[in-house]
Amino acid sequence: TRAREEGEAALSAARADAAALVDERDELARHIDDADAVAATLRRQVADLGTERDAHELDAKKSGRRVRELEREAEAAVDLKRQLVALKTDRDDLQTMSDARSAALHRRVATLEAELTEASQR
Repeated sequence: TRAREEGEAALSAARADAAALVDERDELARHIDDADAVAATLRRQVADLGTERDAHELDAKKSGRRVRELEREAEAAVDLKRQLVALKTDRDDLQTMSDARSAALHRRVATLEAELTEASQR
C-alpha cells in the first residue's frame, strides 16, 4: 500500500521525466532542423557569392584585356600622329624647296629673256 503508492508515484514521476525528455528531444530536433536549413541557405549564398566572384574576375580579365588593347591603340595613334607631323614637315620642306627652285627658274628665264632681247638688239 504505502510502498505501492510510493512505487506508483515514482513511476508517475519517471513517466513525467520521460515525457519531458521526449519534449526536449523533439525541441532539439527542431533546432537541429533549423540549423540545417540555415546551413543549407549559407552554403547556397556562399556558392552564389563564388559564382558572382568568378563573374567579376572574368569581367576584370576582360576589362584588363580591353584596357591593354586600348593602350596599344593609343600608342599606335601617337605613333601615327608623329608620322603625320613628320610628313607635314617633309611636305613643308619640299614646298619650300619647290618654291625656291621655281623662283630660281623664273629668275633664270628672266635673265635669259633679257639676254635674248639684248642679243636681238645688237
